[in-house]
Amino acid sequence: MNSWLPKISLLALIIILPISFYIMYNGIGLIEGLDFGPGNYYYTDIPGWENIFFGKNNARIGTDHPLLFFTLFFGWGFICYKFLSWLNK
Repeated sequence: MNSWLPKISLLALIIILPISFYIMYNGIGLIEGLDFGPGNYYYTDIPGWENIFFGKNNARIGTDHPLLFFTLFFGWGFICYKFLSWLNK
């Protein structure tokens, strides 16, 4: 089992990568006239989704600065990593 499983995985990777690049390059599967941004396609089939997710009653942090959010995200990850490393000792 150990000898054929990596070979099958490598073969699948060799087959899937060119196919996926071909699909992305040619835009296969896209809907004409709909240019989705990152994450938007999940909500576009909900009527009035802008009002649900970006309404006046939604929680606001008070800033739209992405560097703050990246710093908090990676800082939290670093703290968790250090804590788990300490637990592992």
